[in-house]
Amino acid sequence: MFIRGREAWGPVLTMGLLQSALIACLPWLIERTGLSAGVWSVILSAGMVPVLCGAPLWGRFVDRRGAGRVLRLTSALVMLGYALVLAVLAGELAPWLAATLLLIARLIHGLGAGGVFPAAQRIVVADAEPQLWSYRLSRLQMVVHAGRLAGPALVALAAWLGMMPVLCLAGVLALVMVTGTGRRLRARDAGSVAMAGAVAELPWRPGASYYLIALLLTFWIGALQFVLGPWLTRVAGVSAQVGSSLTATALVLTSLVGLLLGPLVHAWVRANVTLVVIWGVALGVGGMLLSRATGVAVIYGGVAAVAFGAAVLTPWYGSQLRQCHPRFQGEIAGRLTSIHTLGYIAGILAGGWLLEARPESPLAMFVLLVPVLVLLAHQSVTSGRRCTAG
Repeated sequence: MFIRGREAWGPVLTMGLLQSALIACLPWLIERTGLSAGVWSVILSAGMVPVLCGAPLWGRFVDRRGAGRVLRLTSALVMLGYALVLAVLAGELAPWLAATLLLIARLIHGLGAGGVFPAAQRIVVADAEPQLWSYRLSRLQMVVHAGRLAGPALVALAAWLGMMPVLCLAGVLALVMVTGTGRRLRARDAGSVAMAGAVAELPWRPGASYYLIALLLTFWIGALQFVLGPWLTRVAGVSAQVGSSLTATALVLTSLVGLLLGPLVHAWVRANVTLVVIWGVALGVGGMLLSRATGVAVIYGGVAAVAFGAAVLTPWYGSQLRQCHPRFQGEIAGRLTSIHTLGYIAGILAGGWLLEARPESPLAMFVLLVPVLVLLAHQSVTSGRRCTAG
């Protein structure tokens, strides 16, 4: 059976695989390089700056020139950045030199990552009716979760194979996925440009509430991802390598939740109010569990609940924005990628600070974000506001 938009899956799967592998082994990375958690937070967040600045530009290019060529180019940049990370980890470098090269690697990665998601999202909605966009986007998000599942699963093997062989294996798998979809992407350029024709400026104000929801959600997730490894290691009282395995298990759990439940909800539920209730309750439960977590099992439960809420919420606001401006598919995807990146940057920086300032409960404050998200969504739904194409 032909699956629409599958040409975009390889590069997106690669992004999830490589990023989650690095996050899962963060305790090992800190130990291996001799760089502190604070330095690593700066490296990871600085590498997102090219995504923040470049994603809207990539999105405009997608609308005008086609998604396939953008996806091929940006995927190559992502692979180049990861190869440099592996080279640094394989060597015995002075901490200052390792930090410099890792920063360069993450900047290259960010330059490519800024174009992967706008191009992929454009491809998956290019031949679908608007009422199917949220489902198509949730299915693409399912592919991201599959990559995030594969990364921690590989890292979990480090207890037997060692961390460097596992990270190298992740790179090989990513290369196979990217090159295997390159030919099919060439055939998608014409189709993805067919929806183009956006020459006017896309306004910001009509969709401001959705953009703010995207920012707050990714701020929360960015902080959660960064504190998760060191927090679990401290709570469990184990070594850095065992802590990496615990982190990998948590990330596998969240990926399974997003992989299975996100598309299922959007396949069966269409009503906006119902969707808001579903993700609002899930995020509320997750926030409460994480704010009071004193054991590994409670942390796992909170992370799973947050993952479920995010898997429902992200395609929801993405679809709402695209229905507002159907001619600006690539640029909307680029803006959301940029906003997501800004949220991750702020969240990672906050996570590094929270680990040092409040190591016993670094995520206690995040329960306060849930009512703000629900209020923003409720205002948009009940007021009946709809964006109008610029």
